[in-house]
Amino acid sequence: MFSWATKAVILSELADRTESSEVEACAVVDSPVWSHIAQMLGSPDRQAQICSCRLLGNLAWFKSTAPAILELKLCEQLVFLLDDNHSGVIREATAALTHLSRWVDGAKSVVDAKALDHVLALLKSPESYIQRLACELAGNLALHESTAPAVLKLNPFVRLVSSLGDEDYVVCQATYALSQIARWADGAKDLVDAKVLDHVLRLLESPNPDTQKWACKLIGNLASHKSTARAILKLNLSMQLVSLLGDEDLFSQAAYALSQIADWVDGAKAVVDAGVLNHVLRLLESPNPDTQEWASKLTGNLASHEFTAPAILRLKLCEQIVSLLGDRDSLVSWAAYALSRITYWVDGAKAVIDAKALDYVLPLLESPNPDTRGWACELTANLAGHESTAPAILKANTSVQLVSLLGDENSLVPWVI
Repeated sequence: MFSWATKAVILSELADRTESSEVEACAVVDSPVWSHIAQMLGSPDRQAQICSCRLLGNLAWFKSTAPAILELKLCEQLVFLLDDNHSGVIREATAALTHLSRWVDGAKSVVDAKALDHVLALLKSPESYIQRLACELAGNLALHESTAPAVLKLNPFVRLVSSLGDEDYVVCQATYALSQIARWADGAKDLVDAKVLDHVLRLLESPNPDTQKWACKLIGNLASHKSTARAILKLNLSMQLVSLLGDEDLFSQAAYALSQIADWVDGAKAVVDAGVLNHVLRLLESPNPDTQEWASKLTGNLASHEFTAPAILRLKLCEQIVSLLGDRDSLVSWAAYALSRITYWVDGAKAVIDAKALDYVLPLLESPNPDTRGWACELTANLAGHESTAPAILKANTSVQLVSLLGDENSLVPWVI
């Protein structure tokens, strides 16, 4: 029979081996030691508890081994340890719950185990590393649609905003949490009320690129809601965001923020005035598909507004956008959106035809993605609405596909009609 001290040493070695190896993590789950892990969490030996929590945190990080933790129903035990008086136990238990909350099922289990009852206290912890983990935990739970309402109900907004004045690595995770909360309209409004906007410019100018990344996401999410867009537009951040388009590590996130700002007339004008058009072609040609998506949305939004459409049409981007129609589904959808908005204008419609977009119209109308089908309908309607391009769209023989969409369960009828 091993002593608790010996068991702690074994657990520590297993934690070291699984820290960055999914193969080792799977081996632990398949080993006899796994059936004793719950007993280790209840050990009277502090080091054994700490090492078992650390091991669970490592296993929770990997998608292949996280379900094993849920099967043993260990979340309640981990949450129980958050009341411990030893900071090391609290730290590692929080880390395990944080890693587990990355996954939808894990997040739900964490909420069901009442971890949120402890989050505000963890955010006030005298140990900055625990504060950082608590911010990340709140952000992970806010990320998932099934657990976000519980985070919003907790009302952690003022506490998270106050964390923006803490040590840099706490600030980064606090910004992450705020950016995830801002995905939801109610959360975004609460954040503005908590005066998060007082900190946004400083976050954008942070020397930490991860903080800047989450600041871009925060700005974009706040700009995506009608209730908070006006407040973010008043900050006039377009110049700072455009400057980040020259940074390889940040241009995707900056493009996202700019695309959301450009959804609004005043924002679109500010984005153009800040010089974003000097970067759009490069963004569309990026090897990063996320960057291409946001560049496509940015292009579509700028083409939607009468005041900025002429500037986007002068860039002659249609061939580049059409080339994206053969890419991954989410990118195709945004490329189709951009083309549908460009074709609202006569000159844009002609340019889209010249770029051979009609070669893709039938596949777009038959796409399994309802958004893609919707934008394809709008694209078709716009082309048919201009005397100069109507003959070309009539030759494409789209009538059968359009009529079939009249019974579309995703409500495409307005587009078709």
